[in-house]
Amino acid sequence: MMNSWLTLSNRQENLKLLLDYVRKWAGEHNLPPHRQHSLEKAAEEIFRHLVNYAYRPDQPGSIAVSLEEKGPR
Repeated sequence: MMNSWLTLSNRQENLKLLLDYVRKWAGEHNLPPHRQHSLEKAAEEIFRHLVNYAYRPDQPGSIAVSLEEKGPR
């Protein structure tokens, strides 16, 4: 199965880009609405946590995201 990658700088304003990426990926993989919503919430929480706690204030950095479909669950 194919992986999808996105790398963003560690800035809160990139959350919209992340969520757009997650929505596009979810649509391409026909995720049901409840699973898409769960994926969006998880991605948002992880991204916010990384931006707020993984770096010192004003420290540049990047966050890489990979989405992969592994089959039915």
